[in-house]
Amino acid sequence: MGGDGVLVQVIVDIVNPQVAHTFTYRVPQGMSLTIGQRVEVPFGPRRKEGVVIGFADTCDVPENKLRDVIAPLEDYAAILPALLTLAQHM
Repeated sequence: MGGDGVLVQVIVDIVNPQVAHTFTYRVPQGMSLTIGQRVEVPFGPRRKEGVVIGFADTCDVPENKLRDVIAPLEDYAAILPALLTLAQHM
């Protein structure tokens, strides 16, 4: 999946209870991502590692505030979907 207006939900690798939730990023045209894949994303003035945990067609973030995924870190899902489901239940 990915490209042409597709949005992904990403959990960003930071340890802070105030931001322990998912963030929405736009998938650039021509980029293909899968659930469980590690990605590099812009996070404030920095770049952070995150994991794609889902896809969305819409979000509450204004279009001008959405940022693009920078790049996938591998060509495959680093975390199996079953493990993501387990982690979400925990």
